[in-house]
Amino acid sequence: MSGGGAETPGDGEAATGGGGVKKRDSVGIPGSPAHLIIKDPDVCFIAVQAVNHSVYRLQQMEQEQRKIRNEHIPASEKQRVTQWEAFMREQHNKQAGVDEKHRKAMERLKEQYAEMEKDLAKYSTF
Repeated sequence: MSGGGAETPGDGEAATGGGGVKKRDSVGIPGSPAHLIIKDPDVCFIAVQAVNHSVYRLQQMEQEQRKIRNEHIPASEKQRVTQWEAFMREQHNKQAGVDEKHRKAMERLKEQYAEMEKDLAKYSTF
């Protein structure tokens, strides 16, 4: 600081020896729930254990979700294959119906053209 006054450690900071580097003895923003003053090694150990336990629970939940997805994917794939096969059978049946209608229509047209040729032959003998 300028002004010639002596510097005093700020909130949450401790003055160090001759290096001019200040050492923080707290974590987080002062006044917030995350602001922890960790001076006691037992408190620090408990905090680390709590964090480790949370990480373990998250990893366990992630592993369970992955297991559920891995079990669901083959069942879902099998269902899709079954649905696709049913769809293809239905399409084949529809195709057979359309082919039959087309065959009958072509047969009628051939008969109609044969009759028209007979009629035309009658009138062309003049």
